[in-house]
Amino acid sequence: MKKIIWTIVLVIALIVSGTALFSMFYLKRVQAPSGGKGGELIPVERITGINISAKLRDGCYVTTGYSMPYDDNGPWLHGGRVAGLTQMIDGNSAPTEGLPVKNIRIIDVYGDKCMIVYTCTDDGQRYYTEDFPLAYLKYDRKKAEKADDGIKTSLPGSRFTLASDTSNVRLVLILIVSLGVAAVAVFILCKKERSHE
Repeated sequence: MKKIIWTIVLVIALIVSGTALFSMFYLKRVQAPSGGKGGELIPVERITGINISAKLRDGCYVTTGYSMPYDDNGPWLHGGRVAGLTQMIDGNSAPTEGLPVKNIRIIDVYGDKCMIVYTCTDDGQRYYTEDFPLAYLKYDRKKAEKADDGIKTSLPGSRFTLASDTSNVRLVLILIVSLGVAAVAVFILCKKERSHE
């Protein structure tokens, strides 16, 4: 009975390992929309040195933003957002204090300013804001200081993608753990075979 269990564990570990390898080398490749040899897109943190999550400090708001594609294969639209003067709450008009943002990420740091990307909750679209004060955000200061080169990066034409490099790290960890489990299963199965002889 234990031999069957360890055989199943081995098969599952090998399937997980194969899936992780496949994902690392094939699914992560982002091709040009034409299907030609556009090459891989570059995670934005390799270009700017940063791609970290952030939150607005109390009393701070994002008031303007511009449409941003997920990667450099997408179109740079000229649409923008400006926080309105009023919004309707329970049928009454009330002043707004900023755009309805979520999932804020810092993707470039230059001095005391940065570029942020985010999604607006009312339309689900991605926007960016340049020259946003770092003082308005809660973020990992060490990572921001390390990425601060004092230069504002121009992303159009840089072959960027907002997909993070960290997904590859997760896949490598999954691969290591699953191969470790497979090795243990093989060791135990071989040990059991020898004990039966």
